[in-house]
Amino acid sequence: MSSITEAYYKNNDQIQIINISDVTAGDYTDKYKGKLYCTTNSCTAQLSYVYREGNRSYFRTWRESPHTEQCIYYFEKLKDRSGNRHKGYQDGIVSQEQIRRSLREAFENENMSITERNDRREKQREARIRRNRERIRRGSTEQPAHRIVSDPSRITDDTTRTGVRLYKRDADALKEVDLGQTRTVTGILKSIEYGESNAVMRIEKNRKNVTIKFEEVFFSTNLQYRGMFHHIKRFMEEYDEIIFSATGEVRTNKSGEYELIVFDGIGFLIHGRSLASLASEYAIRDNVNK
Repeated sequence: MSSITEAYYKNNDQIQIINISDVTAGDYTDKYKGKLYCTTNSCTAQLSYVYREGNRSYFRTWRESPHTEQCIYYFEKLKDRSGNRHKGYQDGIVSQEQIRRSLREAFENENMSITERNDRREKQREARIRRNRERIRRGSTEQPAHRIVSDPSRITDDTTRTGVRLYKRDADALKEVDLGQTRTVTGILKSIEYGESNAVMRIEKNRKNVTIKFEEVFFSTNLQYRGMFHHIKRFMEEYDEIIFSATGEVRTNKSGEYELIVFDGIGFLIHGRSLASLASEYAIRDNVNK
């Protein structure tokens, strides 16, 4: 089936045709959601927006809103589907090595061209297909859906510790499905406020903000970071467009805005660098300048 790259935006009496390149994940949530329709004559199928990095986003047919049979995007919905099925629902955790790798890749992605990003995504997709085929060959076609948790209070001896995938999201690409999940989120660092045992940052991508929080539970298990977040403030005063990536649990605040709660001490990078690295550099520089 052909990818859908154009849609009618209908808002009251206003009807406007828009291209996929005109829409960001933030725009879709704030403006377009529930108001996009197929452009084929006499077809009233509703569309949704699917975000992918680079130029690979597309419009998708809204669930339970079929195209007419004369529409070029018409398809029959199959009742029986083969492949992997989710059975049950399990909490799972990711390893520190997965977190480190995810953070490194998130920073690398921000510094790649669109072509390079797409090439990496295609290689990762092909690798997943190979793993799924191997799993099916072995006869393991059913797997539980995983909710990745990082809050220590929710981790038990029964929490799954293998086979859990850690997803990366740009700050403007978080969705409701990410709530309660552990994600690696990336954006440009815009502000920071901190105390001895708390820190709050704001990152931004395509005019969408996400608040990154380091709460008391973070500092109680990562004592070495107490009193160190002023180094990030100093780094912000010296450089512009700082890429900040963090791995934590996605939540929303009272205003419905997304937040990320960081629990693990290795769960964040400041423009590809750890906080310990920044602190060491500034200590050396200050010692030289005495």
